[in-house]
Amino acid sequence: MISVRDDFWTTLRAIEDGAAFENAVWRLSQVEAIDRTQLLDAMRDRLENQDQAAWQGAITNGASPYGLAGMFQSDFDQQKLANDNLGIALNESRPALLHMDADARERWFTLIGLVPENARTTSLRNLRDSLLAGAEVTDLAGLIMTGGERLMRQGKFTDEADKTGRHVIRPLIDSEEGRVALHVQARFFAQIVTKSETDTQAAIADALTAIGEAGQTMQSEQVKELRAAFGMEDRRER
Repeated sequence: MISVRDDFWTTLRAIEDGAAFENAVWRLSQVEAIDRTQLLDAMRDRLENQDQAAWQGAITNGASPYGLAGMFQSDFDQQKLANDNLGIALNESRPALLHMDADARERWFTLIGLVPENARTTSLRNLRDSLLAGAEVTDLAGLIMTGGERLMRQGKFTDEADKTGRHVIRPLIDSEEGRVALHVQARFFAQIVTKSETDTQAAIADALTAIGEAGQTMQSEQVKELRAAFGMEDRRER
């Protein structure tokens, strides 16, 4: 561990929020002999003292403290902050998540990883409920891809299998991006299909058949793989 001035950590903590503090932390994190416990404490204190407006800016446009939060998670392997303002900002921005651009969605799902597990599960289940109520969504495939396994599993989509089949799986079949999203989590979505009502399963199977018939060879192969993953025979062969 390196020797530092007596006021070193006090000086670091006195740096204003924003790029200056984030750059200082990043540079120090690259120093092998730095006291990482002290550095982590300085980061945690800074993040836990952010107000709701700061977190809203982090979600909306990647403003400070988003970069610091990213380092906190990825470089220091930290997954929890004691900051109610972050949870409030995430909850208040959740309705807009349905229409956010890809970058903002990525930031939202990154930051949701820092709230306590119970709060995170509640927020993701509320997002699920919006999707399954038939709310209009911009780029559903992008939302499912960005949310990934955390959204689907912690959002408890299997608890609402039939609605998920109708409002998520069935619409995703209609686009190339949607079919990719289904393929990425094929095993999980297969559980949903299995638990769905017969009419919903039939609608999914018919949609896959229609896409397979209309598509080129690569598209047909993609549909064939999804049908196999979902345990569905080709309805043309019945």
